[in-house]
Order: sequence, then structure tokens, then C-alpha cells
Amino acid sequence: MSYKFAKIDFSYGTMPKDKITYDYGVDYDSLKENEKSLFQIAWHGWTSSEIQRIIDKSKEATEENRYEYQVEGSDLIIVVYPDEVYFFDWHTKQESEDFKWSYSEFIDFMEKFKTFIEENN
Repeated sequence: MSYKFAKIDFSYGTMPKDKITYDYGVDYDSLKENEKSLFQIAWHGWTSSEIQRIIDKSKEATEENRYEYQVEGSDLIIVVYPDEVYFFDWHTKQESEDFKWSYSEFIDFMEKFKTFIEENN
């Protein structure tokens, strides 16, 4: 996986520095072309406990009882099965997933994202 976590300033320099609220996510330019929808994971409300909850719920997923998570304020939906994780961005026109990862890739990403949040929030 090639990605770089980032604090994202969506005010684009239009607000005073002391008023900026950052979203936490992934730098768009660091993503592979087929994984660009992962940029939709950006959200100002991320906490390490929210990420841990996603990790814990993902560990409970079964083939019959998948875990679905929609990132607050975005159209990115993550669907977790025991072996694979599917990412759907409702901004795209395709009906199938935008991309998928193995379960272990997803958990690794979330663990690293959690560390990034703990260090930067």
C-alpha cells in the first residue's frame, strides 16, 4: 500500500490559522489511481477510540454478518468481511466496489491511521 496520512486544511488558506479545523485522512497524491476514493476517509472527528471501535467491530465480522461503516460526512462506505474489505464511494458511477483490500491490509491501515491520529490530534 502506498499512502501518506495527512492533516488536511479544506479552508485553502481562507481562514486565520487559529480558526482552521483540520480533517484527518490520506494525502490524495499519495494514493494509487484505483484507490483515490480512499481520500473520502478525511474527517475532522476522527479519534483513536473511533478507529479502535472500527477495528473491534471488523474482528467480529462474519460472512453472514458483515460490518459496514460509513465515514461521517462522506460517501465512503467500508464493508468488512473476514477475508476482504470493500470500499464504495457513492460519487463514482460504478455499481461494484471502487477497490478492495485483504482483511489484514485493512487492519494494518487502521492501526497505522490510529497511531497517526494519536500523534496529530
